[in-house]
Amino acid sequence: MEPCSLGPVNHDRMISFDSVTKAFPHNGSGTTTVLRNLSFDVRQGDFTCILGPSGCGKSTLLNLVAGFLKPDTGSITIDRKPVQGPGPDRAMVFQDPTLFPWLTVLQNIMFGLRRKGLDKAECRRQAMHYLEFTGLGHAAAQYPYALSGGMRQRAAIARVLALHPMVLLMDEPFSALDANTREHLQEELQNIHSAGKETFMYVTHSVSEAAYLADRIIILGDRGTVAHDIEVTIKRPRKRSSTELLELKTLLRSHLAHLPCCMTHTTRKPAQP
Repeated sequence: MEPCSLGPVNHDRMISFDSVTKAFPHNGSGTTTVLRNLSFDVRQGDFTCILGPSGCGKSTLLNLVAGFLKPDTGSITIDRKPVQGPGPDRAMVFQDPTLFPWLTVLQNIMFGLRRKGLDKAECRRQAMHYLEFTGLGHAAAQYPYALSGGMRQRAAIARVLALHPMVLLMDEPFSALDANTREHLQEELQNIHSAGKETFMYVTHSVSEAAYLADRIIILGDRGTVAHDIEVTIKRPRKRSSTELLELKTLLRSHLAHLPCCMTHTTRKPAQP
């Protein structure tokens, strides 16, 4: 069986980028283009990894989907509705767990549910469900400082899952963890994806992580363009030592090795007369 196939995916779309360009001010004398004329679709329910070297626009892309940033040109839609700002249909998990330190783990999960208007008993019931689902039921009464890094990240994932977003955005959530914890959480995340209906967009620098988790891998190249678009056909659950996975990682490393250095494009303002 072939581990992957190449080419864009255009059916059952949940997220669509249409000619998206994003630039930022540069030293007060011009702009730096991070993403240029970016167009692709993400299927509903897929786990899509965004892979590429530092500076190629991966996190910017995720922040555009989240609604934290707006494109300079082009448009982004979620379920065919334009993204105009943050919304309850999307949730973000960051590299550092964003838990309230003065609340217990259970209270952290309940916080967003209370904001949705659920009564306290229902909030508690749903929060405990997702804590059990992520293996943290025993830690419900603990405060974040008492948890390991991996447990705090699981709590952050439980909090966003409890909100039932259509799209789950993850910006290198396991990069700061040790190798064993990272692999364990990757396995849990694969199980979470298989059990649910959320659409995942996951930013990573790791070839191994992308190969293990993704249904689709988009490699960003110079100036935030799509260098490679790979659909992964390896069946789940995946074994890290499988020949298919090793072949896919070799392919990804080859693609990355042939990319030019990721240099964003700077346009300077004309000098004043």
